[in-house]
Amino acid sequence: MRLKRVFDSGAKDYGENIKFVKVNVGEEWELTSRYGIQGIPVIKFFCEGKEVGEIVGYLPQDALKKNIENVSRNAPNCLANSSLRK
Repeated sequence: MRLKRVFDSGAKDYGENIKFVKVNVGEEWELTSRYGIQGIPVIKFFCEGKEVGEIVGYLPQDALKKNIENVSRNAPNCLANSSLRK
């Protein structure tokens, strides 16, 4: 349950700038297959429907925040109009 707390905290910290969505990979096998998920936990980052990053495995809250910031820097074209980049 540690990841749940980190995930929920991230969702709260970023509010409307980033949408956090949880998916049960055991029930959503089509998504699991489409995105090549082979293990959990996994966090996928999407912008305008395109995958722009991924984290595999547990990360503490501060590391998750750093990864989110790295994804936002590495996807400038996609994120150019988002409030996270402003």
